[in-house]
Amino acid sequence: MKSDVDISTIKYRIADPNHNITLLVETEVEVSRQKDIAISLMKKEKDVEQVGYIYRDGQGDIALRMAGGEFCGNATMSVAAYHLEKRKETTGIVKVHIMDDDTIIDVKANLDDKGIWETEETLYSNKIERKNFDTYNRLPIVFFDSISHIIIEEKALIKDLCESKKAEDLIKKWAREIDTRALGIMFYDREDSKLTPLVYVKDIETLFWERSCASGTVATGLYIAYNIKDTIDETFVEPGGILRVKADPTGKAILYGKVKYIK
Repeated sequence: MKSDVDISTIKYRIADPNHNITLLVETEVEVSRQKDIAISLMKKEKDVEQVGYIYRDGQGDIALRMAGGEFCGNATMSVAAYHLEKRKETTGIVKVHIMDDDTIIDVKANLDDKGIWETEETLYSNKIERKNFDTYNRLPIVFFDSISHIIIEEKALIKDLCESKKAEDLIKKWAREIDTRALGIMFYDREDSKLTPLVYVKDIETLFWERSCASGTVATGLYIAYNIKDTIDETFVEPGGILRVKADPTGKAILYGKVKYIK
C-alpha cells in the first residue's frame, strides 16, 4: 500500500449499515486516485471497513463506485438512504446505479422515529456452482457481478478454516482462481443460524472479518433456497446483529437491513 495522501479536502459521510461501517465520499475524485484516498481515509477512520464514492451520473437516482470496484450491498443501502436524506424525504424507492457493474439496484428505504433507515434491497445472483479449492472439494460459490461468496457450513471445515484463521491466507489465492474483484467466505452454522463473514477485496487489498455482509447474507439465503428448491425467509445472526433475507431458487432475493448515519 502507498503512503498517506492528502485527504484534507475530501468531504465524506460515515454510515453504519448493519454495523458494517461504511465511508461514502461526497467529493468528486478521479478513479485513478480512489484507491489511495480510500486507504488514507481508512487509516484515519479506524472503524471503517469499506469506502465508496458517490456520483450523480444520470443513471438511476444516484450512483456508487466502491474503491475496489466491487459490489457492496451495505454501501448500496447506505447511499440510498443518503439520497433520500439529501432530498429531505423520509421514505421512497431509490434506484442506485452500481457503476462498475452497470446495473441498477432498487432499494426501498423508510426513516423511523429513532433516525434509523429501514431498508429493503433486491438482488440477483448470476449463478451457483461448486468448485474444488486445494484439498477442499466441491465448495459452493454464489456469484454476483463483481463479488462472489463461498458458503461453508460443515463443522469440520468451519473449525479448520474459520477458527484457525487459515482462511485469511486462502481467500486471497481463491479470489485469484475464480477471477473476482472481491471474495467472501461465509461460515454458516445452520443449527444456530449464525453467519461469520470474511471478505477480501483484491484491488484495494482489504481483508476484514466483517460485522455483517449484505451480499454474503443474500448469497447464503440463495444457496439454501437453491438446495431445497423452494423460497426461504431466514434471519442470520452475524457479529454485528441480525439480517433477514427472502430468497428463491431462481436467484432473486430481498435483503432487509438498517442504516444509521454516525458522521
